Amino acid sequence: MTGREILVCTDCKSAIFVDSVANTAPRFTGNFGDHPENREMIDGQDDLRDFKRTHRKHKVIEVKLKYD
Repeated sequence: MTGREILVCTDCKSAIFVDSVANTAPRFTGNFGDHPENREMIDGQDDLRDFKRTHRKHKVIEVKLKYD
């Protein structure tokens, strides 16, 4: 049995997966199609950072889901 972790904001009733592919994928600055030399790669976790920043003063709990 394996599990996935999510963060849940009980005030807003919203959630985000902690280990989702979208959170670990690298991001690039600039616009899509810009010359690669003009773009910088930044680490993933943008969605997770945005969630934590948005819900900073709210009650956020960490939940581990179990599934087969």
